[in-house]
Amino acid sequence: MGLGGVLEDWRRDPSRTLRLEQDYARSLPFSLRPYGHWLSHAREFGELKVGLWTVPGSPSVALVSWKAFPGMGTRVSHLFVDSPAPSPTLLSDILAVLSEREGPVFALTDLLAGLSPEEVRPLLQEMGYVHFEHVDTVFPSGKPLPPVPTTGHWSFRSIAPSDEAVLVEISCRAYAGYEEQLMWPTLDLRRDLMDYVRDSLSGGEEKLILGASLLAFAGEVPVGYILSSLPSNGNPYVASVQVDPAFQGQGVGRALLLQVLSELRALYPAQDVGLTYVRQNVRGRALYESVGFEPLPAEQRRTAGSWLSRKALASLPQSSVKPGWGENGE
Repeated sequence: MGLGGVLEDWRRDPSRTLRLEQDYARSLPFSLRPYGHWLSHAREFGELKVGLWTVPGSPSVALVSWKAFPGMGTRVSHLFVDSPAPSPTLLSDILAVLSEREGPVFALTDLLAGLSPEEVRPLLQEMGYVHFEHVDTVFPSGKPLPPVPTTGHWSFRSIAPSDEAVLVEISCRAYAGYEEQLMWPTLDLRRDLMDYVRDSLSGGEEKLILGASLLAFAGEVPVGYILSSLPSNGNPYVASVQVDPAFQGQGVGRALLLQVLSELRALYPAQDVGLTYVRQNVRGRALYESVGFEPLPAEQRRTAGSWLSRKALASLPQSSVKPGWGENGE
């Protein structure tokens, strides 16, 4: 039985919204607090709809932000419950109202602050959601580097801004079945990847490490690439490893990764190298573990996973997302 809550526009009570946003940011692990600050920024620039969920006669209140995609459905970006008795029923009611108002909710962030993951997991699984867990790893600074392969027919060169179109084409082929694109900005595969590549090459939010960002070739044909970046407040980071599906399983991803680790060790000998992957990426996980990347402890987690509804995939453009991701990637 539902609780009978009401979802109202945040502008009806802006002071309460601000307080809840601040409480939300404080509720997150320290490494994830930028997500809370991003919420306020995104609201101010009109990138998200924001609502206050209240239950008549109850002290329960929730701050909900979402993005609606016309003719498709809704993605919940943040949800913070300030309640003496949070429950899965409250989450179920919020999702039901959002679905009725904007279209079916097909994606939720892991950052459902105030709700117990152990409580909401059975509910979301029963509702048809699949959990995509992000695994944060590091290659420790003191760990010996595996040798860079000397066999194979791959060659490498540093990535240049003029490589934008090539990187986008490789990415589109590699990400063709990537279900977690449901959490990307526009749900248009080519546009999202073009924005990501362009931002990376232009030195957007994170500085690209040019000497450790490489394009791989088989003869004259570009077959894969790797991007490394240097966050303003962190260690060097392997931001993306992509291999054309036609060349996966041939060792190019491993050769790229080991070459880049060698370059990063020379540039930053005293620093760990970070890398994040999605647990469903079985082949990627095997590669990263075999090279020597180690999972970070839970308290040092820096990225958030997501809950995605496979039922919504059928309504997405076939050029954007296709079911069955988890078999590709290197």
